[in-house]
Parts: sequence; C-alpha cells; structure tokens
Amino acid sequence: MKPKTAILLVVAVVCGLGASYMTSQLLANRSGDSEKVQMVVAKKNINMGESIKIPEALFEFKSVTKGEQHVKAYVVEDGGNMDKLKNKILKRPLRAGDYISLEEDTYDQKDPNSGLQVTLPPDMVAIGIRVTNESSASGFANLPLSRVDIHHTVRRGDDKSSYSHILLENVLVLAADQGLNRPDAGAAISASIVTVALTREDALKVNVARDMGSLSFVVRKFGDNSKANIMKVTVEDVKNGTYGGEAKDKEPTDPLLEPMTSPTQEPLAALPGFPKEGPIDAEPMLVVKKEEVKIDTKKHILRIIEGDKERAVEYNLDKNGQVPVSQVTKTELTEPTEALPTPPRPTVTPQGPTPATAPEMPEKKNNF
Repeated sequence: MKPKTAILLVVAVVCGLGASYMTSQLLANRSGDSEKVQMVVAKKNINMGESIKIPEALFEFKSVTKGEQHVKAYVVEDGGNMDKLKNKILKRPLRAGDYISLEEDTYDQKDPNSGLQVTLPPDMVAIGIRVTNESSASGFANLPLSRVDIHHTVRRGDDKSSYSHILLENVLVLAADQGLNRPDAGAAISASIVTVALTREDALKVNVARDMGSLSFVVRKFGDNSKANIMKVTVEDVKNGTYGGEAKDKEPTDPLLEPMTSPTQEPLAALPGFPKEGPIDAEPMLVVKKEEVKIDTKKHILRIIEGDKERAVEYNLDKNGQVPVSQVTKTELTEPTEALPTPPRPTVTPQGPTPATAPEMPEKKNNF
C-alpha cells in the first residue's frame, strides 16, 4: 500500500470515531434535560371493588418522560406520594402494570354522591333479582362489583320441554340488598335481593324469565370473559347423557340391560324391468321355457249305444287306473269307421213262478 493511501485511511477512521462520540454525548445531554414524571401503575392484579387502604401495597411508580403518560393516568411529581388513593374503591379490575385514573377508575364510598349512579356503567340500568343462599352460591355471588352468569330453569310436564339454559353472561353485581360495598376480606354476603347492571333489552328478558321459572347466579373468575359452549340442557339430555345435542362419553353398560332391537332386514333385490321397444344393447333376459310334463296313461274307450245310434267316448287312465281330471277329453259323436260287431242283446228272464197256460178259447163261427 502506498504511504499516501494509508494516511488517508487513518484520517477517515479517526473522523468517524470522533463524529460518533460527539453524537452520543449530544443525545445524553438532551435526555438529561427532559422532565420526568411518576405514573402510578398497579403492582399486581387487583379485583374490581377492592378497597384501597394502603396504596403502596397495591401500586407503584413508573418513571416516564413528561407528555408520554396516558392523558387520564394518575401521575405525581418526583418525590410525591399516593395519598389521593386512600379509601378509594376500584370500579374496574386492574392487571399488573395498568395505570389508574382517579376520575374513571375509583370512587369514594364516603362521598354522599356515590351510589348506583357512580358504579352503574353507561347505557345500562339497575334491576333487582330475588335470591337465596342456594341460588347465589352461598352468598358469594352477592358481592358488589363481582361478575356472575344468570341461569334460568323451567320445569314442564315432559323431560324434553323441561330445561335449564344460560340466560345472561358476565353480569355486573351492583349491590346486595342496600349495601354497595364489598367486605375487606371478600367474605360472602347473605342477601335476599341482588341488584345487577343490565342493558334495557336484557332487563326485559329477566322480567319474563323469572315469571316462567327460577333464576340462579353462578360466580365467574376474575378477568374471565370466555363464552359458554353449551347454552341449554334439557332433562332428556341429562338422562341420555347428551348435552346440547352432543353425546358425551358414557360408562359401559351391561348388554343384558340394553333394550332388545329386532334385526334389520336386507332390502329386496330390484326386479328387472320390462324391455323397451327397439334394439337394446344390454344382455338378453333369461327366458325359461315351459315344458309339458308327460303322464304315463292308458287309453280307455267307452262305447255308448242309444237306440240305433252308437257313440264312443275316450278316456286316459293313469297307472292306478283312475281318470286324471286334467286329461279328460270329450269326443264328438262320430260314425264308426269300421263295422263294429253288434253285441247280442241280453235275454230277460222273468223272475218268480211261471204263470199257468191259459186254456184255448173255441173259435167262434159266424151264424150268418
């Protein structure tokens, strides 16, 4: 390499390193000059309706550049505290890392203006439903700000018409009797009327359904927004082991206890159709010829004499000497072709004693 080329290469490398260093220093100075704020975020998952007694146990600070935080997030200056969160109640569940808004996510239970109007979501109405300990999961479904499914059960005269189905899913509970607050330990609440938040259309469904049958509450897990796969089950489904029209796995049963079914008959073979006029390419049909069955018979001629006329009748006798009915033929009266000998007439001999010979009468003579 020439000395001049090597010198130019070294100068280029030095200039590049210098420009990179100066750029990094400039960016560092700019980041140090930007103002920082502390945004309050959830330290862990927090349930809806949680009462905030010690904010530091549930929340923490997250340092962000001023202007980059959410518009409605609760922020404090460096060195600030979270005193504004004390004795507040959460109106929505939070996950770890979620920001909290004082105006939208919390309310003060001691505020005289707080009540259903505060906890009721937009475009919804509040409706009360009568419950028992059995229909409200021993009171755990009565906790305000919890989520439940409402089941509707109808009992009718037959198993196919009797059913239970999920009327509504993921319903917000507002109050148990006249209480709007959840116990700190999350203990169950015994109540007779539970107030829930529904749309106007769902409120109409509840009014009709409770007159048709019974309603019960099923508690949902926190943050569970899944939908049920089977919405309706009849009494017939429970007995047959089919749910929502799909058969489930059943234990093997004794075949002797199974109802007997008659074996299915195989379908009869189709009869061949009549041949059409004109030439047919198909194979010719099988034709069965009818053969006459010969019967071993003997001929017997009966001659009948009627006055000076004579006629002959011919019969066929079987091997037993009987006349088969199917072989009886009748011959017409015909003149005999050959002179038949006239049989002698039988002499009739009178029976009984021979009468005495009558005496001869004297011949009369004319006297004229």
